[in-house]
Amino acid sequence: MKIKIFAMMVFLSFLLFIGCTASNYSIAERYLKQREYVEALRAYLQALQPHVREGKRWIYYEKEAVTGIGMVYWSMQRYETAIKILNLVTERDPGYGKPYFYLGLCYEALGKEDQAIGIYSQYERIEPSDPFRQILAGRLDYLSKRKVVHDVGEAFQKEFQLDIGQYPEKSIAVLPFINLTDNREWDPLQKGLAELVTADLREAGLVVADRLKTERLFEQLGMTLSSLEKPEEALRFGKMVGARYLLKGSYLIMGDFKMTLDANVIPLENVSSATSFPFNGTLAQLFQLEKDMILRVVSHLGVMLTPQQRERILEIPTQSLDAFLQYSRGLNALDNEDYASASSYFRRAVELDSRFQRAKDWCIVPEIWMATHTQNLFRVDREVSYLTRPTAEGRLPYTMAPKLVSPETRLQWMGVRQKAAVVLTNDTRKAFPEADVMGAPILPELLSEPPSPPSK
Repeated sequence: MKIKIFAMMVFLSFLLFIGCTASNYSIAERYLKQREYVEALRAYLQALQPHVREGKRWIYYEKEAVTGIGMVYWSMQRYETAIKILNLVTERDPGYGKPYFYLGLCYEALGKEDQAIGIYSQYERIEPSDPFRQILAGRLDYLSKRKVVHDVGEAFQKEFQLDIGQYPEKSIAVLPFINLTDNREWDPLQKGLAELVTADLREAGLVVADRLKTERLFEQLGMTLSSLEKPEEALRFGKMVGARYLLKGSYLIMGDFKMTLDANVIPLENVSSATSFPFNGTLAQLFQLEKDMILRVVSHLGVMLTPQQRERILEIPTQSLDAFLQYSRGLNALDNEDYASASSYFRRAVELDSRFQRAKDWCIVPEIWMATHTQNLFRVDREVSYLTRPTAEGRLPYTMAPKLVSPETRLQWMGVRQKAAVVLTNDTRKAFPEADVMGAPILPELLSEPPSPPSK
């Protein structure tokens, strides 16, 4: 009986502690929304329980509260400080998406869009259930397209200053594959295969030109495949796209579903030395043929793969050819900024193969596209905050309710359905020295006395 009473007291204490912590977060978020930055910082710090130990000031680590502190500094336009704080969270909790989003916004605000793209590109590290995985992917799409427009324009402006010799020896561009069959049903594979090959070559450590940039430059230069046979045209294209090699692929699907997949690797400084790698098999073996092709191309370019790189390259994205066709159609719609059609195609791909993670990542709801595809950073922050706020109405759509197998998950789901701000979690807080977080002393030093907000 005493054990039961003790267990109940522990559980009630846990609920009280979690409720207080969540309350602190909601209070901090309200202060932040009202631009009362000093009070927001104090509320987040209260959740971290500042204390004195052996004559030194310490605070506990909790990812949501520390991220909140970074958000306050972002809102105050103290971007360098925000970056230091948010980096603590990404190092400690690399699968937690929220700090990556605000890190990216900080770099954008500092005019460092390449660094921001690098941050958003890490969306694949985020837990699939985290809504910020898709938010990062949406912002990555927006910035990447802007960068393509900028890079293509700059290539034309600086064409005569460019030298192909300045690019890495192992740099390559990939054109859309050519459908050699008479059946247009297989056309979507042109971009799908190019995207897959681009990802695998990057995994091998090669410098690979942006796929969309490669396509846009090829079109705007008015080039055709026969143009690549002319040394001066090939060299010009290499200088402008930023690569010393070009991979030109094709596929032929026959009536009995046998197929040939071919990769033509062209040194753009010496087109007469092009090498072709043909692979024969069946349509059902498409992905295995692509992997074999990648290994041959990488070996031809003199790249030695580590066992880890080889394992990642050989990973098959989906076992469903129909799902890959829908995914490829989605890529084409995405390139054309037809986000409604793209989302529809990606969703069909996931319906055909629920384990197709690449398609899942792009099943982005229209609200996220609208929130992430705008230039005003504070508007992006405001819209994303609204979409992810901890109430049922503001959350991104749930695909299904969680399995209610424990009192904790039942209470969590009931809280969400009742628009409660309290979401039960484990108490994972640790003092910074015990948590072994690099750069931990930054927080006690920077946050002991919250600064005043910036002058208007």
